[in-house]
Amino acid sequence: MALDLTPGTVCVANGKMIQIDGADSLTHVRARDVATGALITVPVSRIGPIPEQTASGDANRVPEAEWKRCTALASALAGLKDQQRVPRADLLRIAKANGCSLRSVQRARTALRKNERVTALLRQSRGRRQGTNCLAPSMDSLIR
Repeated sequence: MALDLTPGTVCVANGKMIQIDGADSLTHVRARDVATGALITVPVSRIGPIPEQTASGDANRVPEAEWKRCTALASALAGLKDQQRVPRADLLRIAKANGCSLRSVQRARTALRKNERVTALLRQSRGRRQGTNCLAPSMDSLIR
């Protein structure tokens, strides 16, 4: 039995349940550890099917709802990846099926063309990253 390694496929690697994000090279794939949400690189030779009794874990870093949204959108856009131009009606159908706007589907398609990974569709948090210091070093030393 051949293992399906398309983005969104859930399988086991090194005893951990993973969800395929995309190809990293001919011998490795980029994947999301379902238990921790961490993105890891895994050799294809270490990937196997899920045992029947295994249940999915809790995603701490990439919320499950966000991951499902991204994988659904990526799989809907997978059939259009080789097309240079896509009819507006097809994009509207995908937008309606995924509960988003036409422009969001166009942005997602552009993001997937640049980087063929599900994580390209993750929403970025707004504002500065936590812990970012925007003060000049002299001002920071005065405060401390």
